[in-house]
Amino acid sequence: MESAMIKSKATVVQSQDRVKLGLLHASLAARAKWPDFLMDGRQIEWVALDILPKDYSGFDGWVIGTRGNKASRIRTLDTLTSLKLGLGPVMVLLHPMDEQDDWLAYKADAYHESSSTAALLAQRLEHLIPANSGANKQPPHAGQSLAKAESEFWRSLFNFAGAGLLTGRASSFFQSQEQINALGPAESRQNALERTRQLLRSIQWELNNQRAKALLSLSDPISLDTQFFNRLTPVHINTFLKELLSLSNQNRHFSGEVIIRDVTGQSRFLSVEVTIPSEIDDSLLMTLLDISDRNKLEQELRTHVQNLEDRVNERTLEIRQMHALLERDNRQREKLNKQVRANYVEITKSIIHSKQILELALPGKEAVKKIFPQSIYISRPLNIIGGDFLFLDKKEGRKTLALIDSTGHGVTGAMISLTGSMLMRAAYASHEQAGPAAILDQFLNNCQNMMSSQQKGPQIHGFDAAIITVDAQNKTLQFAGAKSHLFLIREGKETLYHGTRKSIYAEDVQSKKPLGIQAFEQQEIKLSKGDQIFLYTDGITDQFGGPKMKKMGRRRLGEILADKSKLPFQDRGKAIQNDLLLWKGGHFKIDDASLVGLEF
Repeated sequence: MESAMIKSKATVVQSQDRVKLGLLHASLAARAKWPDFLMDGRQIEWVALDILPKDYSGFDGWVIGTRGNKASRIRTLDTLTSLKLGLGPVMVLLHPMDEQDDWLAYKADAYHESSSTAALLAQRLEHLIPANSGANKQPPHAGQSLAKAESEFWRSLFNFAGAGLLTGRASSFFQSQEQINALGPAESRQNALERTRQLLRSIQWELNNQRAKALLSLSDPISLDTQFFNRLTPVHINTFLKELLSLSNQNRHFSGEVIIRDVTGQSRFLSVEVTIPSEIDDSLLMTLLDISDRNKLEQELRTHVQNLEDRVNERTLEIRQMHALLERDNRQREKLNKQVRANYVEITKSIIHSKQILELALPGKEAVKKIFPQSIYISRPLNIIGGDFLFLDKKEGRKTLALIDSTGHGVTGAMISLTGSMLMRAAYASHEQAGPAAILDQFLNNCQNMMSSQQKGPQIHGFDAAIITVDAQNKTLQFAGAKSHLFLIREGKETLYHGTRKSIYAEDVQSKKPLGIQAFEQQEIKLSKGDQIFLYTDGITDQFGGPKMKKMGRRRLGEILADKSKLPFQDRGKAIQNDLLLWKGGHFKIDDASLVGLEF
């Protein structure tokens, strides 16, 4: 269907250009997967090949598919990228089941998720192989245009989806399964209900959207208290328990109906589906749909039919017509419910895959530990993936670390963070012995230059950043911040070093300072043994919580860091994270929240 849509769009463009693509490690059997036209109307000629031909001069580009083992696909990629210039761009399709950690180490013009739609693949190929017309016009960056299309798609689905979503760990659920199976059959209906609730409470669930909170009438943080399951009663308790106990890595999902009562005693009917995703380790997904209106309609139908029994002979035809109409509506509603549940789970899976790819592109906890062995890294994105990211490097004995907060969050923030990482690395590489302030100055200049070259598009890129450079030989630390600050914990007491009240933002492109005029202040700290340094994003200090629902603020965060500084290093990160969770309580996260701690 998507190929047909692309073709109809092409007839409007009325272009006769063709693009010839060599397809290795894949077949054209599933035609819906391979687009026939690019978005600008150029027709695609796919040539499926077993091996690379000797004469490759007529090809505009190459796509490596997902068939065969990973080693053979990597050998093909090495062969393609080692040939002479003029071969054309090379795209690698990544299978969702691929171990993707080492793919990015190999040269390729683009990587693409094979499970995405044909329309997105056509869009990526269009930007990878720009049209010959308008040679002086630079094609837009493929990652930016694709990010905009995908982020708008995900955002609209998350905002308008009617389903609630909870996520949890599968390991604790399987342990509880074994304990309950060992007890034998349930002795009574009440005993089956108690076992069902025990199974559900054994999982440390996490709330993922506002809809789930409303459907379950939650007011407390369910990651700390799952007693709300005591208000949940399956409609068919024994069947529900049996299905729950049979859930496994072979039997990965089931659905049922439950009644949930709020604190006032009001009840509603929910359709519940529990899934163990095959692509995600140690995870459970629970989707919730409100079917109260459907149940009310069915009850009204039963009452109406009961009242009509005395007149059944004279109203038989009318009743049959009504029954057929309601049956048709019920089938359509059930089909829609299943589609909503399936779409919501697939959206979440896709974003989790995006997070795995993002973790390969940007440094994480293990990368920090390689350069700073005594380190803590806490990262809690607002929507599975987010815009907070790290920069790390080591040059001539000087170690540099930056914690950067991008504009926005979710998919949009994650895409902006990739752009920010590129600009930050360019700023760092432009100086041999640059201090943090000079790096921030160059970072600001790079951001403004990029935005000034794209004045027709929205100016959405912006960053807050904190950068430190540690000179181990001289035992000094240099710090500069763009609306970001640094905590020094020394002998159990906190000291706050303020960054400059200026963001890395492009709204003042016309009035920006020329290079060489420093916009950011640099501070130097003489380090002592046992000193602890903490960088954080404003998602930590702006989080509402506590008994009076106030922001945490810098003062309260400093008290937490000073209090936990006396703990052994291996216990400190978990203790800090627990305090942050307890402060948040049942309130929703308002932003991506990240914290990096180092001990010297």
